[in-house]
Amino acid sequence: RSLVGSEMCIRDRVSTQSTGGVVSIVIGVLYYFLSKRVILNDVSTDPEPPSFDKLKVRNYSSETAEKQKRLYPDLRPRHYNRTPEELFRIVKEVVQNQKDWELVYFSEKSRKLEFVATTPLMRFKDDVLVWVNRTVEGVGCIVHVRSVSRVGRGDLGANHKRILFFYELLS
Repeated sequence: RSLVGSEMCIRDRVSTQSTGGVVSIVIGVLYYFLSKRVILNDVSTDPEPPSFDKLKVRNYSSETAEKQKRLYPDLRPRHYNRTPEELFRIVKEVVQNQKDWELVYFSEKSRKLEFVATTPLMRFKDDVLVWVNRTVEGVGCIVHVRSVSRVGRGDLGANHKRILFFYELLS
């Protein structure tokens, strides 16, 4: 009996130490993630994006652009071999076909649209601006996106992911 009791005691100690190690790793990863990603809740593919026309959103700052450049070096506008008018119609359809995206404004003349994206779990509302420009060369066009969280100082990367997802939908 005493051998069985000793074995149980050892097993409990190993289990507690393993759990403690896992908890430490999880806390370390969360700290790293939160300290690096949570500081930004406004993401744009253009360092000087146009203002929103309908939604009330603060201006994009140069400080935000610098933070974004460090956090999301992969984020840039996408080029498409279509006319701006044709691509704008596609952009509008993509937005209208997403369940948790509500189109609130669009202008075919300026080729800008605004929508509100609702996050699935917490139902947070984020404001998104999309605009389509002709390339400088005149061949094809460029699609820019800005996504802004309404609540909090950080977004856990949600705006960055939304922009990349949007570009996937356009492809």
